[in-house]
Amino acid sequence: MITTKSKSSDRRRAERVPFNTPGELLVCPASSKTVPMKVTVKDASATGVGVIAEEPLPIGQKYVVKEPSLSKRPSVLFTVVRSHALGEGKYLAGLHATHLMRGHEAIVPSRRPSHAKQIAVALVLLVAVAGTVVMFLL
Repeated sequence: MITTKSKSSDRRRAERVPFNTPGELLVCPASSKTVPMKVTVKDASATGVGVIAEEPLPIGQKYVVKEPSLSKRPSVLFTVVRSHALGEGKYLAGLHATHLMRGHEAIVPSRRPSHAKQIAVALVLLVAVAGTVVMFLL
């Protein structure tokens, strides 16, 4: 039996849309012997999905979720953030969206170099140019 929480006790920031449709989890990183895990996609939001599986999902494990409605969007890498037994050999897991995927590679958001790194690169280039000018003049 699945129990639902009242709106006041639900700490999620994004609205969930109920699905209750069959789906698959593909473990990441995958190998040539990776077999998709059959799940029921319980619900989805802008930040994650809830799934019901026949085995517990390890916290921190990454998966790509395959479900017809979700598959129309760009693939997303999800990380298991919670998993608990429902009883009768079923487990409820919450997966948080981690990265967009392109093919089989995660697209990690780019980070701007820190100001210190920009200064260091500029100094290295300045020294290289100065060294080249000195060598040319000699």
